Amino acid sequence: MIALLFLIFSVPAQAGAVCGITGDLAARVSNCSTDKTVKKFTWSLVTRDERGQETWLDRASGLVWSDVLDGTYTHFDAIQYGSSYPKQLACGTQLVRIEGLKPWRLPELTEFFEGYGHRYWQILHAPHELIWAATLDGSDRDAAHAVFGNSSPDYGVFHRGKKFFVRCVAGSK
Repeated sequence: MIALLFLIFSVPAQAGAVCGITGDLAARVSNCSTDKTVKKFTWSLVTRDERGQETWLDRASGLVWSDVLDGTYTHFDAIQYGSSYPKQLACGTQLVRIEGLKPWRLPELTEFFEGYGHRYWQILHAPHELIWAATLDGSDRDAAHAVFGNSSPDYGVFHRGKKFFVRCVAGSK
């Protein structure tokens, strides 16, 4: 019985197979056992759920990136700014926390640029639509940055009431 369990959990994940659902980051990456290298950057599959949604670890930055969440959100619905820290509404409710990592949150604009450099758009589903960043536009608390989801590093500033996609990150930053 133990040998059978070892065999089941040591076989690399098949394309589309559920993997990495429980445990800490190292256990999930080991269970999925899938790496992709694009240019010089290595990404490791962390989780694939029954719907095919994936999360990937960017080995260079240490951040775990989610697929785009289902549906679109206003920035107000995705994140709420309080007096001391932002409350992650969309990321905190749709994604299960990974043991040992800081909670899921919207990426900052600078993290999108870093992820772009590390080719996240070749690893994760990248819609040709806008994706909210956590970064507000200076002193205007009603405007925030959004990046284009495809292979472009372009971004814009939009009223937080518009509905765009959300992608989340978790990690040590």
